[in-house]
Amino acid sequence: MVLVGRVLSARAGVVSLSDDLGVKLAAGDEAYAGFVQAADAHTMRVGLALPDEPGPAGAFPEPVSAIHPIMELNLGEAGINSVIWATGYRYAFGWVDLGVFAQRGDPPERVPIHQRSVTGIPGAYFLGLPLLHKTKSSFLSGVGEDAAYLAEQIAAR
Repeated sequence: MVLVGRVLSARAGVVSLSDDLGVKLAAGDEAYAGFVQAADAHTMRVGLALPDEPGPAGAFPEPVSAIHPIMELNLGEAGINSVIWATGYRYAFGWVDLGVFAQRGDPPERVPIHQRSVTGIPGAYFLGLPLLHKTKSSFLSGVGEDAAYLAEQIAAR
């Protein structure tokens, strides 16, 4: 797996990417460290015993693609035939030009059409969305179950 920055545009199988991966990873690491500190503080307040574990800082080396960002990617030349969109905690699909969306809700919102992550377009999948399969699908505690299912579906195709 190679991490890349935010997609800026895509045309004719070539994706233009932002050089913001390092900034986004640093922000994610900071948020994770804050979450761990808050969870540890809570467990101490309520008197739970926890095993000693190393802290989150420095757990993973910075990926080469964050130091030397990939700015353009030709999907065909790279042998990429599947893309998993990681859009964060709110829908942001306005820039995705695929026939896998419908307008739903009030006010209307552009939402993906899928059956448990799998769309009608081979190679287009969604993961981490609210109520994707279960209530916990959009949370860290639930996305793993959906990811395992999605991996099986990708392998089967």
